[in-house]
Amino acid sequence: MSLLCSPAEKVFCRSLRWWSRRTSRAWCGWPPKIGCWLNCTQCCTGCRALATVPDMYDAQSSFNVYSAVYAVAHGLHDLLGCDSGACSKGTVYPWQLLQKIRQVNFTLYKSRISFDANGDIHKGYDIIMWKWRGPNWASHVIGTFRVNPDRLSINPSKVLWHTEDGQAPSSVCSEACEPGEMRLQHSRHKCCFSCVACPPGTFLNTSDPFDCQACGLGEWAPEKSEICFNRTIEFLSWSEPLSWVLLSLAVLLMLLIAALTILFALNASTPVVKSAGGKACFLMLGSLACTCSSLFCYLGEPSQVACLLRVPLFAISFTVFLSCVATRSFQILCIFKLNARCPALYEAWMRRQGPVLFVAASTAAQVALCVVTEAVSPSVPHREYGVRDEWVVLECARSSAADVPLAVCAPACRTSKKQLPQEQSHALVSVG
Repeated sequence: MSLLCSPAEKVFCRSLRWWSRRTSRAWCGWPPKIGCWLNCTQCCTGCRALATVPDMYDAQSSFNVYSAVYAVAHGLHDLLGCDSGACSKGTVYPWQLLQKIRQVNFTLYKSRISFDANGDIHKGYDIIMWKWRGPNWASHVIGTFRVNPDRLSINPSKVLWHTEDGQAPSSVCSEACEPGEMRLQHSRHKCCFSCVACPPGTFLNTSDPFDCQACGLGEWAPEKSEICFNRTIEFLSWSEPLSWVLLSLAVLLMLLIAALTILFALNASTPVVKSAGGKACFLMLGSLACTCSSLFCYLGEPSQVACLLRVPLFAISFTVFLSCVATRSFQILCIFKLNARCPALYEAWMRRQGPVLFVAASTAAQVALCVVTEAVSPSVPHREYGVRDEWVVLECARSSAADVPLAVCAPACRTSKKQLPQEQSHALVSVG
């Protein structure tokens, strides 16, 4: 490899043409002596033809050496402070000279000589291939390297491979990996490696065959992939079959609740309705209707309002329903147990509107629980990436406010059912 010879350097090259004008002459003996130019004949065994002597004075190489000497001279000139005509006599060190050489900037035969921060010259390079044919040799330019911008170009047709067929040799260490497999190097030789498939969630970038790169948070990739794919956003939309099934059941249940409400309203004064709970039945049916309506907050793309309403609406409505069931169970328990043992307690329960106070207190407690839960950990839309590799599930953050009424009221209803006579136990609802 040698420095790229610019047109301006041909001025320097012309000064060496005296050598080419003497290629037809010969000198006697080797090395030649001063003034020994002769017209030797072929019979002279001590004569050597200049055509068979290696070209020791290559013009381009000579200019490279010439430029290097000038660069060192300029560096010493700056280091010793010779601008004023007198140079410093102090001690200089090689590393100081190296820094000054990197800073030189001068023109030599109309060619600018300067270096970058790494010490590389701001010139291109010719890529030279040497060809030996017995005692003779020749050099050929097979490629160039240009700077600003950096560009390497090689002419493969000019490359002489020392193989039987003259073609570029192939690696005998390892076979090429399949697409999506990274190279696991086992030694310092890059041609010796094993192939490992990139795991799911990673891809093999063609710029780095030795490492699988991870996909972004919103992307996924199967095993042995060369690219990443965008994840599909999933949520329970209104058009899905499951949504239609749930909506059909909810509408059917709400129609049934409406029919029962009308039936109870028409027969509100009958003993059957009064024994079932009277006005509490309408509260229970209304709370069940509100519980069913919370389903509409679970369908479609989750929004801030839907996430904020769906859990409190279900939890508060279902708490009212369970409170009514628990109150009715307690009243039946009072009739068969407490009325016989503690008549005063039963009278106080009925006189002070115990069922109403219990429903109101449990509902207020559930409302307070929902408010605290939403304040501490708001139920907002968020993206879940761990369900499936190719999915991004858009859902609301889960709240535990709906678990409290089930955890409290269900065991109470079960206990009260066991303590009642067989003929009355069928009137209770066992939850859980």
